[in-house]
Amino acid sequence: KELEERKELEERKELEERKEVETNKGEETKREEKTEKEQLENEEERLTSNQENEKTQGKLMEGRTKEARSPPSSHSRSLPVPPLPLSTEKQSSLRTEEDETQGLRDLERDEVKGTE
Repeated sequence: KELEERKELEERKELEERKEVETNKGEETKREEKTEKEQLENEEERLTSNQENEKTQGKLMEGRTKEARSPPSSHSRSLPVPPLPLSTEKQSSLRTEEDETQGLRDLERDEVKGTE
């Protein structure tokens, strides 16, 4: 009778231990899955953030390029552009608009060099 009770107790203990081990494994698996999910979400957020930053950088670079193309306002005020003459003979003898723009850039560059 005592032997049977001991065996029953041992079997119950073993069953409880197995259940506990399985429960622990299940909890560990859940934790691992949760960690993996969080890592994936963090990676997605990071990628999204990087894409948004790249878009912002692109817009900033576009703005800088436009600023670089247009002369600074202080210089353009000090260099008035003469009005175009009305006669076609005089118009044909004038430099092209590109030449004028390059001339303005040269003057601005010389002016900046002069102030340094």
